[in-house]
Amino acid sequence: MVSYRKISRQDDKVIYEYYPEGNTEAPGMVWIREDGSEWGLISMPEHSFSAYYVHAVQDIRRAAKSGVIAESGEVEWYGEE
Repeated sequence: MVSYRKISRQDDKVIYEYYPEGNTEAPGMVWIREDGSEWGLISMPEHSFSAYYVHAVQDIRRAAKSGVIAESGEVEWYGEE
């Protein structure tokens, strides 16, 4: 599970923090263009996997391509035990 929230907007880029397993003490940061056409990793939390980054960006891009700048969100992609 990964959650994310918008932290700033600069020109046509939106900056998000993402939180692997909801851990707000060790966030990562990503940027994405408002239209979802480009994105990138700013920082990845120590001891984290790229899957968290990928899932957060996919969800943020999905909203951006629909014309929505997501304020926050959460993605769960693995099954329950």
